[in-house]
Amino acid sequence: MVFLRSVSLGSVLLVLSACGSSTPSGAGGSTSSSGGAGSGGGASSSSAGSAAGGGTATSATSTSSGSTGGGAGMPGCATAGVAVCEDFEGAALGAFPAGWGKRGDEWGDLKSFGVTDEEAMRGKHSLKVQVGTSGQQFMDYKKPLGGLASSHYGRAFFKVKTPAPSPSSGVLHGDLVEGLGPHPGGGTNNVRWGIVENTQMKHQWIYNVQPDQGEPEFGEGSDYVYTWTGQWQCIEWYYDQPSQTGTMWLDGAQMPMVPGTSHVAEIPVFTSLGVGWANYQDAGAGFTVYWDEVAFDTKRIGCDK
Repeated sequence: MVFLRSVSLGSVLLVLSACGSSTPSGAGGSTSSSGGAGSGGGASSSSAGSAAGGGTATSATSTSSGSTGGGAGMPGCATAGVAVCEDFEGAALGAFPAGWGKRGDEWGDLKSFGVTDEEAMRGKHSLKVQVGTSGQQFMDYKKPLGGLASSHYGRAFFKVKTPAPSPSSGVLHGDLVEGLGPHPGGGTNNVRWGIVENTQMKHQWIYNVQPDQGEPEFGEGSDYVYTWTGQWQCIEWYYDQPSQTGTMWLDGAQMPMVPGTSHVAEIPVFTSLGVGWANYQDAGAGFTVYWDEVAFDTKRIGCDK
């Protein structure tokens, strides 16, 4: 069920090349062992990156922000008081909530995609995204974004089912939050918060941009110090197109990636905002990711609403 509020909306170790676009031809990017996340290279893992919204930078191992199932008596979309909030409670199983839907550029080894009662951070329903060997499935917001297209905070709870795949060689690039918008030179930018896994079952978090008009992708990344917990986690982000600034938080802690550090950030005026999963290298049996309480607002939302 979507809740709307009336508002005035006015050290990275590995490189990924062509790690994904909105078509299968962008998949299966090659890897090397030098440079930074994306072709921008040189992404710093400094713990003092400045960004809007405050918070303390960290590179500590991810921890859970909640437990599986139930959530009775917990805050939720009905009381969040934010511009957009979707809790999936009013949607039929296997379907999508009103005002949301498939983005329309799905590709690859696709499995489940829709509302489920298998897991929930709050309430009884969540969104299930399941991709096999490789592929892409994103659910985006279908109503007008208004001022949120130029500047917004986002918040969602997600859970990656464990044990999760890891690469037998090289790296594996996965994306969780993705928005689309015009590239300054024409075409479209896919702008993501995602991860890159190594063969030691550790991953880094990345800010990553994939232009679709031929320019190489680029990004900024953290150290490889994160692991999938098998628990619900809280991801928050901030984008401001006029100032070209962005931030990501994980379980309330500000992450060290700073868009624009090694390459112009190229944050667009978004035409699409959504959550889901994509991976571009062989993931074997694949990933299953659950989403709950997806929210957008003009102010930071936090993990307690």
